[in-house]
Amino acid sequence: MPTNANSRRKKPKKDFDRGSALIDDETSPYLSEERAQRLGKRRSKWVRDVRYVQEHIRELCCGRENIRLAAHREPFLWRLFVFDEEMFVSGYLHPTRNDEHAPVFKLRAGNNSLYAPFRAYYDHLWRLYAGDLRQTVVALQDGPPNPALKPTPAETAGAAERPSR
Repeated sequence: MPTNANSRRKKPKKDFDRGSALIDDETSPYLSEERAQRLGKRRSKWVRDVRYVQEHIRELCCGRENIRLAAHREPFLWRLFVFDEEMFVSGYLHPTRNDEHAPVFKLRAGNNSLYAPFRAYYDHLWRLYAGDLRQTVVALQDGPPNPALKPTPAETAGAAERPSR
């Protein structure tokens, strides 16, 4: 079969319909009322934010059988977005609006890379928490929106004047 000099092999599409995610558990001791008061924050705002993220993740995962979710209770030290051979890492450096100010680093697997220890950390947390909250995981992945994940009217009242996390 003749080859055309202009033809190229198409790269196979990456399958983003599989993977795992660790999400915040609203019962985490790091989201406690005591800690919120000590930091001058509102726990209800934190819980509303966690539920907001859970709802969006549930919507993204709906109908995708190969995406697994688990909730974690770890302190907020690192935000990791892990893919096959690369990841994005950001530290929780700022008490508020961290997403706007903290740098994000792209790490690739390879010699002398921080990818391997961060991947090992993520895998450790997955093994630790994947068995927890199976019903929450199922609620996030399957079926109609879970009303338990939506903020209550009391939590949404006056949200504009509440300080952010």
